[in-house]
Amino acid sequence: MEFKNLLFFFLITLPVCISARFLQLIYIEDPTTGFFNIGYEFLGYFLIALIIIACAVNVLLSFTAYKRPPRAPRVGIVTGICSLALGVSIGFEILTETFTQSIRIWQIVTLDILGIFAAVFFLLYGLKMIINYPLPKIFFIVPALYWIMRLICIFTSISAISLIVDNFITLASHCLTLIFMANFAKLNNDIDDNRLFRKLIATGFCSVIFCAVDALPRIVFSLIGKESYIHSGVSFAPTVLVSGIFIISFLCSYFSKNNLKTKTSA
Repeated sequence: MEFKNLLFFFLITLPVCISARFLQLIYIEDPTTGFFNIGYEFLGYFLIALIIIACAVNVLLSFTAYKRPPRAPRVGIVTGICSLALGVSIGFEILTETFTQSIRIWQIVTLDILGIFAAVFFLLYGLKMIINYPLPKIFFIVPALYWIMRLICIFTSISAISLIVDNFITLASHCLTLIFMANFAKLNNDIDDNRLFRKLIATGFCSVIFCAVDALPRIVFSLIGKESYIHSGVSFAPTVLVSGIFIISFLCSYFSKNNLKTKTSA
């Protein structure tokens, strides 16, 4: 299947999933506990199932993709700007982040160190749109390492409480972003396989959906003064959202018409 067709279906499912999450938060979920209100459990689970099914269909369709970019990934101006924004967001989060008491000191220190490296990486990667210079291939593993540590810290912070929908969505967004960043590192280190480009599309689309579903409601409610709808904090939401924006911009750049073969089957 053509990438543009995959992108078209993704763009249909994305607003549906975001709308489902907003509906959950406004009408179905109790913000004081994170659980569904009595009598609305079926609708709440139906909406989360809708998001999961939308992602599953995107994955299945992504593995029908057959056009493979013949060139190494090139940073376009949009991807570069998104990368710069992600680097700034990670740096700002390091300066302003707060942690629960369940997170240990060594986890915080490791996260901050990897966060600094990740922020520098995305800034340098974004600057490639202005100055074309090579980045050491080994440097591309930094985002994956950083997201591993983010996932560890988030899991540690929520492991003592119930796995409510908020926590499930947050874990899913970080897991999928981690998988994408791992494939991103493999791509840029020439660790290739026949399905790598399909994995990039599949994990990329799913990651963007969950990043938007996770972060966008937190940011919107915070901006309009409706924090009462939010069960958990918003401190990491900008980085999650910008991560999704970077991923979709990278996919659109890498699988653009100018970077695809005319007819090649994987």
